[in-house]
Amino acid sequence: MTNNNCGTVQNNGEIVRQVNNYSEIPNEYIEFGVEPNNNTIHQQSNQFVQYAGQPLQHNQLSQSLVNYIHQEPANYSQKMTPPITTSADIERRRPIIIDGLNIGYSHGSHKKFSAKGMLICAQFFIQKGFKSVKIVIPQHRRGKPGTETHSIINMLIDEGYIYFTPSRKIRNIRLTCYSDRVILDYAMKCGGVVVSNDNFRDLYGEYREIIETRHIMFMFIDDIIIFPNDQYGYNLPHLFAPNILHFPA
Repeated sequence: MTNNNCGTVQNNGEIVRQVNNYSEIPNEYIEFGVEPNNNTIHQQSNQFVQYAGQPLQHNQLSQSLVNYIHQEPANYSQKMTPPITTSADIERRRPIIIDGLNIGYSHGSHKKFSAKGMLICAQFFIQKGFKSVKIVIPQHRRGKPGTETHSIINMLIDEGYIYFTPSRKIRNIRLTCYSDRVILDYAMKCGGVVVSNDNFRDLYGEYREIIETRHIMFMFIDDIIIFPNDQYGYNLPHLFAPNILHFPA
C-alpha cells in the first residue's frame, strides 16, 4: 500500500473523531431490503429515512477506518467490510454511483470541496451492506500531497472506491471529461442508482429514465448525511427510497 500521508490525517483529531461517529438508523425508519407496504409508507412519509452521527460502540466499518488512520500503511490489514447479509438481499441491491464532486461541495457548504463528505457518503452505503459503491470524481480533484483531501482520497483509492474521470493540461489549459455524463452513462449500463443533488438538466433527454427513477438526493447537517424517504414526493410512493435502491423482486 502506498504512503498516503496518514500522519497528516492522524494529527487532525477532528476527522478521527468524526469518522468513528456513525450509527445504524432505528428500525422504525426503514430497513433496506424490505419492501414497505402501504401502511409503512403512510407512517413513514414524513420521516427522514437515514441518518448517521450518534456515538457507536461496535462498528466494524468505522473502526477499520480509524485503524487505517492510526496505523502505518504497511501494517494495515483490515478492510472496509460490509455487514453480513443474505445473498438474495445483496443481489437485489443496485450499484451505488456517488457524484463525488457534488457530494464534496455539498459537505463543504458549497464554498469549498470536502473529501470527507465523500467518505461519509461511501461509508453510509457500505455499512448498509451495499456490495457495489463507487465514487466518480475528476482526476484534478485529488488534492495536493500533505492535505486532508489527498489523504482521504488516497485511502478511498486503496479501498477501491474512487474512480477518476480523465483530465489533462495542454498549453496550460485544463481539459476535463464531463463527469456527469460518465456517472449517468455508467448508471445506465449497470442498473445503478446515482447519488447527487445535481438536476442534470442538460442531460435529461439522454438519461431521462435514470434521472426520473434512479436518482437519490441527500443533505448534510454538519457531518450527518440524510436521505429523505420521499425522493420523488408523496404522490409517487413506488419511488420511495427502498424501491429505488433495489432491483425489482
